[in-house]
Amino acid sequence: MNIHENSISIQLQGLLKECEIKISQQLNQVDNPILQELFTYHLASGGGRNRAKLALYSGCAVNLAKKDTLAIAAACEMIHNASLLHDDIQDGDTHRRGREAAWSRFSINDAMCAGTLMLSAAYASVSEAPLATAKLVQHVHDRTAQLISGQVFDLNHDNQQSNLDQYLKIAIQKSGSLMALPLELVMIASGNHASVLAARQAGESFAVAYQIFDDLQDQHKDLVNDSCNIVCVLEASGISRQSAELQAVLLVEFYTQKALEQSQSLPNNSGQLLGEMCHQLSNALTPFTAQEAMQA
Repeated sequence: MNIHENSISIQLQGLLKECEIKISQQLNQVDNPILQELFTYHLASGGGRNRAKLALYSGCAVNLAKKDTLAIAAACEMIHNASLLHDDIQDGDTHRRGREAAWSRFSINDAMCAGTLMLSAAYASVSEAPLATAKLVQHVHDRTAQLISGQVFDLNHDNQQSNLDQYLKIAIQKSGSLMALPLELVMIASGNHASVLAARQAGESFAVAYQIFDDLQDQHKDLVNDSCNIVCVLEASGISRQSAELQAVLLVEFYTQKALEQSQSLPNNSGQLLGEMCHQLSNALTPFTAQEAMQA
């Protein structure tokens, strides 16, 4: 890590705290104690804030104004959390990150309204970026529409009737849309329009790799719940469970490497943090790689 990158990493910690404050202020503008308590409870459950971090790091790298960088980071994180609130309801998941899901602790209706308000607040946040505001808002809509389309495909997914192409489409729409969004918005706001495509490709590739890795971890639970899972999809094509798991591991390696290469093409090393996330994912995959090697 060079001096410039080290400086950005130090700035990132302070900016993350400011981003949390901005999100809280944006959501608590509504005069409703039930919603305020629900927002506080849900956001306190944790999470990596990876989308906010990607926006903050890349914004600093390309010297985007702090106000614009924070607006984009807060918007991306609120869209993500809105999707989690709705996703838990649709999947019937009563817990998230070791705690009761918001809909289970409060009510389905309250959580649905909170998720909708959080999504609306994301648009209010991104509208505060004075440069290319219309393009930013339109891009947020495009990616949100892609996210919702992916969710609908996922809800109607049948592992036995699916194939790899359909699975990848769902992963790109549902997960890739929000992983690419912070990088894309920073490129648009900073005038690096030629790099928007590379930002999209890098974010989508990483999201696919992470989704497949997550499926490898959750395959037994997903099998019981008949949820969309890469291992089940590959196994339905006629190969053995062991071969499906091996192919899934190889796909994680392929898309992780692809994301790493694509992140390196972004200006001013603004994809450095995504590159670090790729290395972390590769390290986390090691036990699966070793297990498949032993079974080969």
